[in-house]
Amino acid sequence: MLQQNLVEWQQQWKQLLHQLELKGADTALLWEEPATDQEIADIEHQLKITLPEELRSLLQDGGKRVMVYWNISYAQTAPFELSGDTGWDIESIDFSDFGDDEQIDQKRYLCFYHAGNGDELVLDLYSNPQRPMVFHWAHETGEFHILAVSLTDFLNKVTELSCIGAEEWQYQPFIDNCGLNLYSKLAKQWQQWIHDYLHFTLEDASQHLNQLIRYTELNGIEDDTVQAFAHYHPDEVLQAWLERIQIEHIQSIKDGLIEYTGLINRHHAADWVRELWDLPEDQRINSYILAYLTAICLPEDEGLERIWRKIEEKEKEKERKLNGYEANTGLKNFHSRKVIHWIKDRVTFPYDGWDQLFAISNPQSEDYIEWLQGNDAQRQIAISALGKSVQLDQTFHRVEQIESVRVLLEQAMNKAVIKKEKRIIAEALKVLDQYNV
Repeated sequence: MLQQNLVEWQQQWKQLLHQLELKGADTALLWEEPATDQEIADIEHQLKITLPEELRSLLQDGGKRVMVYWNISYAQTAPFELSGDTGWDIESIDFSDFGDDEQIDQKRYLCFYHAGNGDELVLDLYSNPQRPMVFHWAHETGEFHILAVSLTDFLNKVTELSCIGAEEWQYQPFIDNCGLNLYSKLAKQWQQWIHDYLHFTLEDASQHLNQLIRYTELNGIEDDTVQAFAHYHPDEVLQAWLERIQIEHIQSIKDGLIEYTGLINRHHAADWVRELWDLPEDQRINSYILAYLTAICLPEDEGLERIWRKIEEKEKEKERKLNGYEANTGLKNFHSRKVIHWIKDRVTFPYDGWDQLFAISNPQSEDYIEWLQGNDAQRQIAISALGKSVQLDQTFHRVEQIESVRVLLEQAMNKAVIKKEKRIIAEALKVLDQYNV
C-alpha cells in the first residue's frame, strides 16, 4: 500500500541525516526488518482490533521498528530547538493509558510511537478506522494536538519539516487547528533555516558582510569565520553586527548576537561595551553577557575594576558577601591571576564556585603554596582547584615547585578527618602524580 512512499521517505531521511552528519550533528536511523504476519496477528489478538491499513503497511512493507533521530547541539541563535525524532515501533502499539481520566475512551487512541520525554504519537480510531487521523498527546498536560489527517499525510509533512519532533514543544510552532501547516510563517522560517544551515557555505557567505553574519548565526564562530570577517574594515563589521542586533526581537537570539558581536570585534568593540555599562541599571543587558563582553573586549585592568566594583555594590545591596558561584559568573572569563589575588581575602565556606574560579584564573605554583598555607577555606579551595585542573604546564615549571605542593598536600592528608576531605586531597595528589615537568 505504501511501498513507494516508504522508498521515498527512506531516501529523504538518509539524505537529511547524511547532510546533518557533515555538519557535526548527532544522527541515527533505525530500520528493522518488516513485521511478519504472525506478529501482526498477535498484536491484533492482544488489542482485539484490526490494525488500520496504513499502520499495517508501515509495519509489513517498511519495518517493524523505524526511527529517525538527529540533534544539533549548537543552538545559540537558532529560532527553534534543533532536534528531530519520528518513526513507528511495533513495541509501542497499544491503547494509550490515560489513567483515571474517564472523559477519554480508553479504546479510542492507538499509540504507535513514544517520544523520548514520554509524549505519544497516536491514531484516533474514531476518526476513520482504516485511515485514522494522527494526534500528538502530551503526557504532562494531557492535551491532544492534531498533526495530520492520516499517517501518510503525517509522514509527508514531518519529512518536509526535516523530521522535527516528537515532543510537544517541537510541534507547537507549526500546528494550527488542522494540524501541521507547512505554509505557516513559522514553518517557512524553519524550512529556510534548516536549508541555509545545510547548504550555505562560508565561501558563499564571505562575499557579503551581511551574509557572513547570517552564516555565523547558523554555524557559530570558528577560526575560519573570524578570518573571513578580517577582510572587512573593523568599523563596518561592528556596525553591521549592531544593526543586526537592533532588528532582532527574540531576546534569546539577541543575547546570542550580542555575544557574537563581542567575540568577532573584541577590543574594537570596547567603546560599545562601555556604552552598555553606562546604560541605566534597568536598561542593561543580561549581567552574565555584560561580564563576558567586559572580559573579552575591554583592557584587563579596566574590565576587572568594573566587575569588582559591581560585585562590591551587590554585596552592599544584599548586605552579605557574594558566594563563589556569584563571583564566578562575573570573573571567570578573565582567566587572570589578578582574580586570585582579589578573591583571596573574600573566599568563604561553602567553597563551591570559588574552587572553579581559582582553577581557571591562571594560578601559579606560588598561589597554590600560599593558599595551601592559608586559612581553612583557602586551603580547601586550592586543594579542590588542583583536583579539577587538566593542564598544569602553565602552573608548574620546576620539579621543586611540584614537590613543595605535594608536601603541603600530604600534610593536609595527615590532618584530614572527614572522608570527603581525604578524597579531594587524594584527587589533587593524583593530578600531581600524572604531571611531568
